[in-house]
Amino acid sequence: MVFCPACGKENAAGATFCANCGKPLTATAATPTLGGMSLGSPAMPAPGGMKYAEIVDRFIGALVDYIIIAIVGVVLGILLFAGALAGGGFGFFFGPIFLVEIVLWLVYFTYFEGTTGQTIGKQIAHIKVVDEKSGATVDMGRAFIRSLLRIIDNLPFAYIIGLILVAVTPNRQRLGDMLAHTVVVKV
Repeated sequence: MVFCPACGKENAAGATFCANCGKPLTATAATPTLGGMSLGSPAMPAPGGMKYAEIVDRFIGALVDYIIIAIVGVVLGILLFAGALAGGGFGFFFGPIFLVEIVLWLVYFTYFEGTTGQTIGKQIAHIKVVDEKSGATVDMGRAFIRSLLRIIDNLPFAYIIGLILVAVTPNRQRLGDMLAHTVVVKV
């Protein structure tokens, strides 16, 4: 199957034009850029003729997602704090909130990326997580691996390792993508 780089619709293998939008289904190698500045080795063609997401697209998607997670985390934190006050204990407060944030973060990314390939932030940024070879949406197991490895990609802070890997790898993959065999593409 071939996916259209313009609209993302699936087309028959060997098709040269998208049956949905009529755009050509050819893939070209491109050099990763950030604001017109070259960031590394030329990108390999994305699966099915899709285009890899730019670093800026990924940043916008992640920013929206982390704002959503922070808002939900604050609401849950307030509820936990109120529960701790009602129960008369303060030692209960910070540990469970930290644990709730981690679980919330893992569930959010795993669920959305494992069902549709797109979190709310990725929908806004018009990008999607797909299988690195077929371009198909990944399952929950691979989405979980990808989500769990955000911990390492985030080191030492602000996604420095993930940013460097996306900038220099041919398929624009962070560590989580490499181990889950996924790529992030434009839709």
